[in-house]
Amino acid sequence: MVNYWIFQGNEKYYRIDKELEQERLDRDKRDKDYQGSKSLWPATRFKSEIEKGDKAFLWVTFPGSRDDQRGIFGILDILSKAEERHDEFGKYWRFKEDADIKKPRVEYRYDKILDPPFFESEIKKIEGLSNLSILKNHIGTNFRVRPEEWKIILREIEQNH
Repeated sequence: MVNYWIFQGNEKYYRIDKELEQERLDRDKRDKDYQGSKSLWPATRFKSEIEKGDKAFLWVTFPGSRDDQRGIFGILDILSKAEERHDEFGKYWRFKEDADIKKPRVEYRYDKILDPPFFESEIKKIEGLSNLSILKNHIGTNFRVRPEEWKIILREIEQNH
């Protein structure tokens, strides 16, 4: 069974903009069968539930962001279960010690980068998403997404992003 997640990244700690920029560049240069570069994401919450084969939305925020600036910037494939490890791929951490700390992390790669992103201000207006966990509380790195919410968001992405 596939589980669905939101992985929230904060520009205060991790330069997601640089990672997305590099991933876009790689996509333009790569062969059709290129699967994307691999990275690690902290998975302290739900660490025993996140599994290889799961899917996640990448939610980007930054200090002082408004709901028309933060939201879903990509779709991720989860490539491993959570394991205690350092972030050997972590060249975009603002503070090196964040990569060096051993903690539960999952391996992921980008399935899709949204251009434009799907901002929170738009998400709030969509029927069926009022209980989306990240809309109720922005604190944390990992958030559960119910299958029906995942389907609604994917439909909106396919139609508008």
